[in-house]
Amino acid sequence: MLSGPPDASYSMDQFGPLHAYRTQLPENQMPAGIQPLIQEQLDPAAEKELKRLQRKRASDRAYRQKKKDEEQELKNKCQELENANQVMDQLLKTYAAQMEDKLQKEQQYLEKIAKVEAEKELAEKKCLLLTEKESQLHQKVKAMKKKYKNLGKQCIEKPKKKLKKHVMMSVSRRQFFSASSSSFPSTSLIQTKCKIEENPKRDSCFLFPRTKQSFNPYFNPPASHKSAQSWLTKLLLNSRTTWER
Repeated sequence: MLSGPPDASYSMDQFGPLHAYRTQLPENQMPAGIQPLIQEQLDPAAEKELKRLQRKRASDRAYRQKKKDEEQELKNKCQELENANQVMDQLLKTYAAQMEDKLQKEQQYLEKIAKVEAEKELAEKKCLLLTEKESQLHQKVKAMKKKYKNLGKQCIEKPKKKLKKHVMMSVSRRQFFSASSSSFPSTSLIQTKCKIEENPKRDSCFLFPRTKQSFNPYFNPPASHKSAQSWLTKLLLNSRTTWER
């Protein structure tokens, strides 16, 4: 009998012991007389099945290679996706940091705007208060101007009234001629009433005598009486308090 290790890919029960040797040894190394026995053992159905199994083995090898290629491709794709995820994570972290910085700056800007608005509101209140105070001061100044204007009028008018009041007086004949010069005619003024008034056209003061011969209020004495006129004017102005007593 033939001995030797059978092929693990085939069954001894299906093809017999001769088929095992055929698969292990080439035809030129087989012993004499074995080849006819093998040909007898190989019927057409067995040959067909053998070819089918060979095709199946080749298909399985191709399928396994394809699966390996697909698996490697998937691994590559997974690695690419992982790298892309890492890049995306880094970009997201950078973007989040930028957004946080931007939000912080916007918050600071809003705080500054609120502070400026508060200062503006306070300034408007101060402006209104100052405007009110200015209006009050304007009213006070206006009232003070009116008051001092009236006081000025009183200060201007009162001396005139006093002057008119105190300068209007009677000079007795004895008082007048006791102080006058002997050249002044005694018959021209008899019981004279004198007053001093301001001439709107001239700055000088005039003596207004009232005599029996003349009633002109703007009477000017003759040139020979100028010294007496000056003396009487000076006498009336400087000696007013004495006459008042």
